[in-house]
Amino acid sequence: MRDDYNKSVANHKTTGVASFLGSILRKIPGNRVVTLVPADEPMVKMTSGLNEACVPLSLVKMIVRKAPSNVFYRSTVGVHMSGGALANILEDFECGDMPLSTRYAVVEALRVAHAAAVFTFEGDVDFEADKDTIDLAFERGGENDFAYTDACHENAKLAAARNA
Repeated sequence: MRDDYNKSVANHKTTGVASFLGSILRKIPGNRVVTLVPADEPMVKMTSGLNEACVPLSLVKMIVRKAPSNVFYRSTVGVHMSGGALANILEDFECGDMPLSTRYAVVEALRVAHAAAVFTFEGDVDFEADKDTIDLAFERGGENDFAYTDACHENAKLAAARNA
């Protein structure tokens, strides 16, 4: 099996639009494409479970600025957020004009966000980022004292424990 296809695996329990979208996202080229596209900005790693992508730091900063405050989890070492919210934000970004490298990064980020939502209980995504971006995410998440995300985290842990 090719390495590209190991990153996203079909979930046969999904149907309808989610299944169709998943089949398209799984066929998009792997994250090696991003490294081949010249970029003026530093690339940072984005992970969700075993899935990984590289995205421009400027894109991570835009995501943190645009995301609602209740999608951030407590983290001081990276930007840690909900995969479902990330997918919504990236789909908005994709409609605008972007450099080619950012377009590839958005496609990869959507794959990772999709994998987060389908293959993990929590649907979490982590970005490596610079200190300013991490501080901004931590500040934004603290606006509601992380109440919503803490509750989601606890529910996810309970669900995982019951299914183990």
